[in-house]
Amino acid sequence: MKLYYSPLSTYSQKVRIAIAEKGLDIDTEKVNLMSPEAHAAYREVYPIGKVPFLVGEDDHHVPESSIIIEYLDDKFPDTPRLSASGDGDAPRQLRCLDRMTDFYLINTVGGLLLRRVGVRTPDPMQDEKDRHWLNISYGWLDRQLGAQPFAAGDRFSIVDCGVAAALFYAPEVASFAGFANLRAYAGRLAERDSVRGAHAEMAQVWNAIKQRAGG
Repeated sequence: MKLYYSPLSTYSQKVRIAIAEKGLDIDTEKVNLMSPEAHAAYREVYPIGKVPFLVGEDDHHVPESSIIIEYLDDKFPDTPRLSASGDGDAPRQLRCLDRMTDFYLINTVGGLLLRRVGVRTPDPMQDEKDRHWLNISYGWLDRQLGAQPFAAGDRFSIVDCGVAAALFYAPEVASFAGFANLRAYAGRLAERDSVRGAHAEMAQVWNAIKQRAGG
């Protein structure tokens, strides 16, 4: 197996955190999406050109972070399962939480960051909308967490993989200091080896980009 990923990509790090939580040893290849030449070469592997992307057993191609994690859960049943399995209210709730955090936390944080450093065209009106939705997401997550240790309850899951990656960047665009449950949860996530490893890799790349962007 081989995982194509970008250290800067929150969705890539969502999968990297999952792989570390499962204790898997999977080959990786970094993709520099900011290089036109490297991106063009990567499109020969995956024409859509997005990361993460997993080439699984028997050359089986698996795109999209949540689908990759589900694939790994099924392929390695003796490791901790992170994604939903089966039908019923609990699996449906987990899938819902995963989708909502992707849409309203990860995507929102990503848009704000990329416009801030000039990767995307500046758009003050969109920034205002995104900060509005990010504040709503913080409040929703804060209520969802309550006194429970993880986003979906007592067990670390696929949702926590994505949130942990997003929360590395989130304070850059909107503080969550006023949300006590979310702040405590972020601290718990940051103590996990899987998350520390992802955050260290993200910090190295992100700090270099900020320096080039002048801030």
